[in-house]
Amino acid sequence: YLLFGIEEVMLNYAEAKFELGEFSQSVADATINKLRVRAVIPAMNVSEIDASFDFDGDQSVDPVLWEIRRERRVELAIENHRYEDLMRWKAGNLLTVPFRGMNFLAVQDLYDGSHTANPETAVKVELGKTVFADEDGFVICYPKSPYQNTVKGTLPWEDYRYYWPIPKEELVMNPNLVQNKGWEDK
Repeated sequence: YLLFGIEEVMLNYAEAKFELGEFSQSVADATINKLRVRAVIPAMNVSEIDASFDFDGDQSVDPVLWEIRRERRVELAIENHRYEDLMRWKAGNLLTVPFRGMNFLAVQDLYDGSHTANPETAVKVELGKTVFADEDGFVICYPKSPYQNTVKGTLPWEDYRYYWPIPKEELVMNPNLVQNKGWEDK
């Protein structure tokens, strides 16, 4: 069964209204701003959104739509929607944007174990051994992932991944099926 929270319904509605060319301040007030009030953050003012915002370097998306999508990313952060959203928006290239944590170099003195009740038994965090950082000092999240470039903290991306592979069992059972392009040798 499918279960939708009111947050997702409101964000879906806001995105759909934008795609229909019907997104306005009143739609923002009825959807996104209701969510923002709950989080005690400033309301979205549609007239103030312009191309000067930081859009991960992707200027092909309208700034208002980008802000709606950003709101979705924040609101649904722990609900495992991000990958499907990126596929739906044909924005898989955003997986190549470094996924960085806090700046380790700015706070590394907090990790020496001296701030704990038993400093002699505290786990010491060492750069390059227990914590991995990029060239700017930001923690690389999931550094041991086989899918991630551990130097840059990015995931690889190829456009064939917009389509799932057809399971090999299905190809065997139906010789008329052909594997989706890019997945032939995987």
